[in-house]
Amino acid sequence: MKINQICLLPLCVALFTLSSSIGLSKEETHTYKGSWRGKPVMVSIIWKNFGGNDDIEGTIYDRVSRKAHPFTGINLRPGYIEFGFADDNYKLSSTEKNGQIIWKGGPGDSLTFSRKGAKGGVTTGQPPVNMPRPVTPPNMPRPVPPKEPPYLPRPVQELTMEPIVWPVGKWPEGIATDGRNFWVAESGQRTLAQLDLDNGSVLKRVNSGRLPVGLVNFRNESIFSVVATDQKLIRYNQAGNGGTFSSIPEYPNDITSDDNAVWVVMWINDTDSAAQVIRYDPDSGATTKSGILGSSAADVIRAGKWLWVSHASGKESSLDVLEPNGLQQLPSVPLNGHFSALAGNEHSVYVAGGEWDVRGEIVRVDPGQMQEVARQQLPGEFIYRVTADSDHVVAVGYHGTIWVMSAHDLSIEKVIRLTWGQYTPASVMLLGESIFITTHLGNGENGSVLKIPEVIEGGHP
Repeated sequence: MKINQICLLPLCVALFTLSSSIGLSKEETHTYKGSWRGKPVMVSIIWKNFGGNDDIEGTIYDRVSRKAHPFTGINLRPGYIEFGFADDNYKLSSTEKNGQIIWKGGPGDSLTFSRKGAKGGVTTGQPPVNMPRPVTPPNMPRPVPPKEPPYLPRPVQELTMEPIVWPVGKWPEGIATDGRNFWVAESGQRTLAQLDLDNGSVLKRVNSGRLPVGLVNFRNESIFSVVATDQKLIRYNQAGNGGTFSSIPEYPNDITSDDNAVWVVMWINDTDSAAQVIRYDPDSGATTKSGILGSSAADVIRAGKWLWVSHASGKESSLDVLEPNGLQQLPSVPLNGHFSALAGNEHSVYVAGGEWDVRGEIVRVDPGQMQEVARQQLPGEFIYRVTADSDHVVAVGYHGTIWVMSAHDLSIEKVIRLTWGQYTPASVMLLGESIFITTHLGNGENGSVLKIPEVIEGGHP
């Protein structure tokens, strides 16, 4: 697997050149894909400068173990950083070769960052250059949200539950149904698994290619999946027959669908410095591409009349809004906070995130007004995955706490903790009255599907 590959995570914030930023008087967040001690990682760094050396803080996210390692440190001079974890310190110096910045220290202590098309950076001390993105014009009046009909709050139920565990293969990611069966992307073993909808037994495995990740239902008769490393879109029907539907011209990061089309958000040149959406017509095979979008594109969802793309850029995230057929871009929706995970229904868009190890947050955006109309803060855990139907929103924290909320005003209805212990969700899905979550935890390197049954009153099939 290439070191600058998959990132479906909220840590994907703004990608800039790795610069010492000497002389800057504000914080800047930079994120890079690379390797750390032989493992693929995402590195998020906040550079702080107040007239002297840069203080840095951030997170190295191990994409194999799915663990986050916070660090703090200092950039003593261009090309030299010192940072430390809770149990160790590292001193690294940088070199640049063939469009890559390589930070090296002692044996095994190295970070390699792909910077295709970027010149200068750390070795020149030049400030980062950010790709401009369309934003809402400053003189556009901000409409006042209309009052919604009152919804009577329910008492919050605190539940501890034993999940039903379905064993699956290595590193399960996306999950979807084809209207009859479950499908799980087993990203670590290059397969898709078709599961019995009632008991989770494996009915069939099909070869997918390298690193299948996102999965979506299409018309309750088939599924589509993006295969990240091989940059292709595959399709399988209920009988488990199918294969490659199309190649994908750039690196795929997420996928969504409705009854007419499938959309994939792509990273340009294998980095998250710019993105593009491509629309596939499953009947004709025709494709349509959007214009170039901004950096740090994370998720894509079809909701209301529009297509939505989240950009997880530090503390000032945003949503791109596109017309779903021609992919013309509308004014973006600014979000105050760090958000990436998306869900939606016919009336709302939900975007989730928060502040690591402090709190989670989820925002409801009205697709008609194109602005935030509700916000909920959740204590202690960054919200990692989110899903919704017309009545409920389900948010899952980084350590596995589950919140069930009203889809109307985001009032909390249930808080669910599993006897299974802490885990990190890879994906979450609502089906009927049950919640389904994939996680990399299981037997050895194999993962699991966790079924939490009969917790969604009046859930939709």
